[in-house]
Amino acid sequence: MHIGKAGGTAIKTALTPLAESGTYSVEMHRHKFTLARLPEGDYYFFALRDPVQRFVSGFYSRQRKGRPRYFREWSEDERIHFERFASANDLAVALSSDSDEERLAAEHAMQTMVHLSSVWKWFGDEETFWAKEPYLLKVLFVDRLDEDFADLVERLGLGSFHPVLPHDPLRSHRAPSHPDPLTDEAVTNLRRWYKRDYEFLDLCRDLEARRAGEGP
Repeated sequence: MHIGKAGGTAIKTALTPLAESGTYSVEMHRHKFTLARLPEGDYYFFALRDPVQRFVSGFYSRQRKGRPRYFREWSEDERIHFERFASANDLAVALSSDSDEERLAAEHAMQTMVHLSSVWKWFGDEETFWAKEPYLLKVLFVDRLDEDFADLVERLGLGSFHPVLPHDPLRSHRAPSHPDPLTDEAVTNLRRWYKRDYEFLDLCRDLEARRAGEGP
């Protein structure tokens, strides 16, 4: 499953040439594929990222219209949002604006802009997630992606091929430059907005830690 701005492009770039070479036949899905669409009995994996970092990456990726690796023109909503909010910080701060108009505009941007949605867009609800949890092969985390990818490679039976993640900005679809940091107010607003995403991130970290403690 390809959650936006969470390392998915790098993973797909590394694994696509080996999709039929290991223990499993691996299908790399597009962003629109959700857990509810997973065929019965199929295993799956995905990568997660700190929600605030994912927000920043997603905002600037769409501001660049996906360049340099891709190009996707703004929707009319995105055009309006980027004309109003020049930076990720501007949008995040506006979530607590005293102006109803400004705050509602920011909330609409968060709800409609590509890559800013909650990860629950992919998982639906907790009942769906836990129903499919026995088939969860691996959760990767962007802050330790190389290590987690190496573990995934072994689980997929691809260790002998020694695939590695690309680290150049173009092939991994990373931001070509580092935007200005967020203010404390912006971070507070985003952590409140993505509260359920942080809870899911913690849940998945705990799940992977318990699995690691169980041994092979």
